[in-house]
Amino acid sequence: MPVFYLSACFKELIRMYIIKRIGIISFIVFCCQCSKHTIEYEGAIIPEQTEHLASNILNDTFLFSWPKDLMILDSLLIVHDSYQQTKCFHIFRKSNGEFLKSFGQKGRGPGEFMDINSVNNRDGLITVYDPNYRKIVVFDLVDLLQNQESYYQEFIILNAPNFIKQ
Repeated sequence: MPVFYLSACFKELIRMYIIKRIGIISFIVFCCQCSKHTIEYEGAIIPEQTEHLASNILNDTFLFSWPKDLMILDSLLIVHDSYQQTKCFHIFRKSNGEFLKSFGQKGRGPGEFMDINSVNNRDGLITVYDPNYRKIVVFDLVDLLQNQESYYQEFIILNAPNFIKQ
């Protein structure tokens, strides 16, 4: 019984050794076979050639600096971009992207703001909150598009937290 047990263990060790070696040998053969083939990509740039890429500006009259909000009201697209712009909101036609008007001046005067924390739109009104001066400015888009003088209302908030959302 012990001799049979030793020979069975010995056979098992030899079998595991052979399987391990066969696995390593087949892996080496596989790697060697793969290195002989080259992969060719269709339409690739050949290293000896140089490609020069040119950029085209489609409309150089208007560029965004850092757009924050995008609002769609009926047929209008309104972009809030107050990072490095003097006017903070820009109106475009939704159908063809035509620029219509900019509004919302940066500053400290009436209807102006320095920092915009919250923007809300409802029923043709755009509500903007400036936490630095604790005021809310409400723009009426109908009056704004008709070039009326009183296209905004301003509300000063005296007893409010620093940040108001919606």
